Amino acid sequence: MSSVKLATGIVHQPEAPPRVLSIAGSDSGGGAGIQADLKTFTALSTYGLTAITALTSQNTLGVHGVHAVPPEFVASQIKDVVSDIGLSSLKTGMLSSSSIIETVASTLSSLYPSRADLPPLVIDPVMISTSGHSLLDLSALTSLRTALLPLCAVLTPNVPEAEHLLAPPSSSSPDSHPAPPDRLKTVHDLKRAASDLAALGPRAVLVKGGHLPFAPEAAADLKADGDVDVLDLRQAELARILEVYATSEGKTGDKVVIDVLYERELAEGRTKRWTAVVRPLVESTSTHGTGCTLSAALAAYLGKGYSIRDATIAAVDYTRSGITTAFPLGRGKGPLNHLHSIRTRPLPSPSPSEPHPFTSYLLRAAGQSWDRYVNHAFIQQLGAGTLKREHFVHYIRQDYVYLMHYARIHSLAGYKSDSFEDLEAFATITNHVARESKMHIEFCATWGITLPDLLSTPESTHSIAYTRYLADVGHSGTLLDLLVAVASCLLGYGEVGLKLKRLGEEGGEIAPGVKVKKEGNPYWRWIEDYAGDDYQQALVAGIASLERRAALDPPSPEGLKKLSQIFTRCCDLEAGFWQMGLDIS
Repeated sequence: MSSVKLATGIVHQPEAPPRVLSIAGSDSGGGAGIQADLKTFTALSTYGLTAITALTSQNTLGVHGVHAVPPEFVASQIKDVVSDIGLSSLKTGMLSSSSIIETVASTLSSLYPSRADLPPLVIDPVMISTSGHSLLDLSALTSLRTALLPLCAVLTPNVPEAEHLLAPPSSSSPDSHPAPPDRLKTVHDLKRAASDLAALGPRAVLVKGGHLPFAPEAAADLKADGDVDVLDLRQAELARILEVYATSEGKTGDKVVIDVLYERELAEGRTKRWTAVVRPLVESTSTHGTGCTLSAALAAYLGKGYSIRDATIAAVDYTRSGITTAFPLGRGKGPLNHLHSIRTRPLPSPSPSEPHPFTSYLLRAAGQSWDRYVNHAFIQQLGAGTLKREHFVHYIRQDYVYLMHYARIHSLAGYKSDSFEDLEAFATITNHVARESKMHIEFCATWGITLPDLLSTPESTHSIAYTRYLADVGHSGTLLDLLVAVASCLLGYGEVGLKLKRLGEEGGEIAPGVKVKKEGNPYWRWIEDYAGDDYQQALVAGIASLERRAALDPPSPEGLKKLSQIFTRCCDLEAGFWQMGLDIS
């Protein structure tokens, strides 16, 4: 799609995110399977696709039923999404049977005849649910080893799954796989298991150690090997002060989890590499779908172009945070918090269809204050040409005083800017105010007001209150606070000018029984000045600065509330400025 450049100066080029396919079972409880995968894909800014292999009836207490999807329909789902949408990466989860495993393998091989063309495939060899229910016929392990693992970029077994994959078939039946003995007991066992599994075809193997927590000294044992890069995510490894704080809060544990990654093929020409990720053991009942989540995150990061090692580290960290921030749900093993990394934006970014979301929000938030401002009785009388001369003269003299403060405030905004775009925008507005002041002097002269008269005009109490409020916001607030404060004047005068000019040319009414006049209206030049191109161009620059700043540094909900209060307050002060013109004795 072609790019669209908005007035904000921000180029928005709609672009499809990485597309990640999950070939897995459905979890009616939403914590694992494709439901967990899709949440993870979304949280990591990728587009999730699915090919469902089985329907399960389950909740946090366990799996109570499995309905397998016909293999040919699994193949159909894969073909449809690949042929039309395409893939950046993919993963498998629950495959349940030999027929589905072989179907998935043959379908992928037909779609990608060369393994080099196959997007990174992460295989989570799901065998047993968190609650202990069997999700894979162990007689299917031979198919998994021979048909699917050779296509795999990263295999992600936990300890029991690694033991099953490494157990030799029984002598009585090559497809019989009794429960293996506990073969993996030490960190060195995990290391050997990773390399042994890689010999079955995967380019890399991540043996997850969550089922086999170790004493902290185990990390040192791996370091002593000399060929393992140990990445320690514990607080003490970052700074001892964090460990002191965690201990004071009672939030430390005595065990660690060690995940061992073995890469058999490396792009930089090396033939092998071990990486161990060490993290504190998190004691939690919210672990349902942990394996699904980690493999989905790994696939998402690979789809985004991460290396296998970097994707693994990021996926482990994402999954751990999902456990530590999980909320209680159900009476059994609850799910992770898959959305912990998502920051809710109270405002959308500017887009071609909505180029001014922040400005629109401010106007809606101001509500009646905005309406009172732009439809004030002063404006109605001005549009109708019935405003008393002395009221208008008083107003334009005070307006000259205000213009000086208004220019100074925009200069202050330029000083607080951190981009040339904003500096240029404020300079444009300040220059416009300077030109406006000259026109204002000429305009005042037509009403019999000389420059000495303007310079000697005492500032009214209301003008003092308004301009000092702007100065206070400018000195004590952020740049966006100041932008919002001055925006009420810029937006309101532009709106009034456009409205009165249109109604005057159409002969319309600004209020019931109040018709706007063009012919014979002594204030029509004032109306044309604020409806004219020069002012409206400054208006566009001002809105662009508002939107750019809000898009680059999105305000929080609390910050947005504060900004709306500033804007509403300034609308009230602007309405008070009109009222000042009517209240002279």
